[in-house]
Amino acid sequence: MFIYIGSMADIRGELKDLSVVKLLSWLRNNQKTGLLRIVHGQQRKEFRLKQGEPFTFKSNFGPEQLEALLAKQKIADLALLSHLRKDCHLAKKSFTHELLHHKIVSPPELQLWMKQSLHLALDNASRWSVGSFMFRPLTEDQVGKPFIVPPQAKEEQSPPPTPERIIADENIFSELREQITSGKVELPPLPGTLMKIKECLNDPNWDNQDLLKVIMTDQLLTTSILKVANSSFYGLSSRVSSLQHAIVLMGMKTIWGIVTHQSLLSSFPQQKEEVEAVLDHGFLCALLAKQIALSCRFDEEEAFTCGLLHDIGKVVLFNLLPKNKYPQSLQERLINRFHCEAGVLIAAKWNLPELVIEAIEYHHHPESSCDNRILNEIIYTANCLTHDKPPDPDKLSCINLDKINFSTLEEIKESFE
Repeated sequence: MFIYIGSMADIRGELKDLSVVKLLSWLRNNQKTGLLRIVHGQQRKEFRLKQGEPFTFKSNFGPEQLEALLAKQKIADLALLSHLRKDCHLAKKSFTHELLHHKIVSPPELQLWMKQSLHLALDNASRWSVGSFMFRPLTEDQVGKPFIVPPQAKEEQSPPPTPERIIADENIFSELREQITSGKVELPPLPGTLMKIKECLNDPNWDNQDLLKVIMTDQLLTTSILKVANSSFYGLSSRVSSLQHAIVLMGMKTIWGIVTHQSLLSSFPQQKEEVEAVLDHGFLCALLAKQIALSCRFDEEEAFTCGLLHDIGKVVLFNLLPKNKYPQSLQERLINRFHCEAGVLIAAKWNLPELVIEAIEYHHHPESSCDNRILNEIIYTANCLTHDKPPDPDKLSCINLDKINFSTLEEIKESFE
């Protein structure tokens, strides 16, 4: 037998006989509550579980500690955090509460980083093939309670805007709203290359050669597709130099999304640097959305396309609001206020799929959507992580943040930078 049950009902064994993954699966399936200690050489990890689910851990491996994760994200200096941890230990204070007290992180951010730290420790332990383990059953009172982030205190309100500013902003908002909702805004038609590709995809007799002929006429588009195919996301050992190979590798929905993405650059010439920044953000969001979709067993190509295009309304507004017309602060308020509506308008004019239009409309508020809810939650989560902000669990009902591999998402972000 690979498991020894001691006099105090401790469960002991060797990892070569029972892997960490299988051990955790057994504890989860049997809803065990207690303390799990795993030893691998000089490394030791201790997880507390409630009904089979790990909720906190201790480890002597520095890189997976909470402070190391916060330092890696450049939230605070590692030396400062380590000193704070030591002080908390000596004073018998909670390290997490002190992080909040000193306003190093906000409550939602702390909740997210704690989960990521736990997932990182579990991921690292799951790779151990040798070592030993011990599980000691405990009552729920003995094992303790998961850390609950206290409600965030209300921040001090900034001075109210003057009546003159309110009136001026409202007048501009009203004018812009009228332009957008009435369709009076002059938006460019569907670009020629994108129209030809749509015709190819709608033709039941199309083949890859037809698509290749259309794409190869656009050098910038060909370059963009090969750039994505050779990104670290796909992790290929050799470079993709053939457009045909790229199409087979990525799939038609992804190719279509990249074509639409590239078309925005040529269709909206104003404020090109700002437009490129929005499109770069969309590309990173697309990569994260595709990985999250993989965890949720959702269509990865649809998630990629919607992540790529979710902020196209900002591109439209950059062209409606030239720099010399409005101050930068006002321009930013207008863009933040109306980019979803503007995105829906251009998406509808270009006859983009309904699921793309919904992702554009609800990428900040997936809880308000009815159809394609899981996709909208994926895009919302990816968008939050792209901005280094934790997603609000209250806005999520279809995806489980605990099942998402945040360490993989961090690797994608680092490779993108």
